Amino acid sequence: MLSSEIRDNELRWLKKGREEGRLEGLEQGRLESIEQIAINLLIILDNNEIVEATQLTLDEVIALRNKYN
Repeated sequence: MLSSEIRDNELRWLKKGREEGRLEGLEQGRLESIEQIAINLLIILDNNEIVEATQLTLDEVIALRNKYN
């Protein structure tokens, strides 16, 4: 499924950042929060349910991800 591939890519991206030592302290905590939001959104997409999982919009999650990329 496409959303599973997206989730796997997001997790690989986060793991790579941790391994390269780019994430420290507060940034690490923020990124873990972003990771959880992204996973929650993908789970919702997987289930084809429309629910409000977070106060962030998908565009805001993408912008935050790009900030750390």
